[in-house]
This record gives sequence, C-alpha cells and structure tokens, in this order.
Amino acid sequence: MSDNPEGKVIHVAFGAARNPEPEVQEPVSEEAKHKLEVFSELIESGIVMVTLDTRVEGVHVPQQFAGMPQLHLNFSYDYQIPDFDFDGEGVRASLSFSGVNTFCEIPWDAVYMMRPETIEDSVVFPMSFPQEILDMLPPEILEELQAAQAEEE
Repeated sequence: MSDNPEGKVIHVAFGAARNPEPEVQEPVSEEAKHKLEVFSELIESGIVMVTLDTRVEGVHVPQQFAGMPQLHLNFSYDYQIPDFDFDGEGVRASLSFSGVNTFCEIPWDAVYMMRPETIEDSVVFPMSFPQEILDMLPPEILEELQAAQAEEE
C-alpha cells in the first residue's frame, strides 16, 4: 500500500512557511546610535515630537512638506499605528495628514530635536541642525549649541 494513494496527499511544512524575525538594523553612526537611544527612552513615556529636516536623503513625508528645513512629527505607541517602527536607521510609521494616512520614513540623520510631551525641555542634536535654523537662533542659544557640539567632538 502506498503512502500517497493516487497522489492525493500533499505534505506541507508549516513551520518552514513562517516569516523569520525581522532583522534589526544597527545604527550607522554614533550620532544615529545616540538618537535611537534617546528616542527609545522618550517613546516609553508617551508622545514624542520629532523635529527634522525634510531635505535630508532618505526622508519620505507627504509632498507638501518636502524641501522644508523644519517639520514636526508626533510618534507614540498610544496611536496604535500598526507599522510604527524604529531602529538604527530611523523611525517610520503611517501618519495622518488632514485625514489621509501617509507612510513616513525619517532617517536619524534628518532628526535634530526631540521633545516628549511629558517634559518641557527638548533634546537637541547640534550636529544635525540645518544652517537656516542656526541662522535664526539668538546668539546666546547658538553659543550653547556650539559648546554642546564641541563637547560631542
């Protein structure tokens, strides 16, 4: 007697069909690693407003915001966005703009400030500030940023 009479039995290895765990992207630079660590900590406490330069390579936002040196985007686990994710390359999620969901991808190189809703202070990354923004800052703030940048180098 045959194990497969008339070819009617199909063997399926269901375990082999499972998708492997997604590969976590490691930070590409020390600056990216630092931003990932800060974001990872802040996101645990609620909404994080990320300020970015949309002109940086790899940024994907709605077309009406392309080319802007300053854009604020809010991220939170509380929004229950199915594709919300962040890793060593950046943060990404489908965000709502005037009721239209758009997948946004923000590399860490584009991020120059993060502000959690739970505290009034922002975390800034002086090395990533666009020149236009630096030119608008009062001299005392610019001096503080330059001092912080010198410490990082």
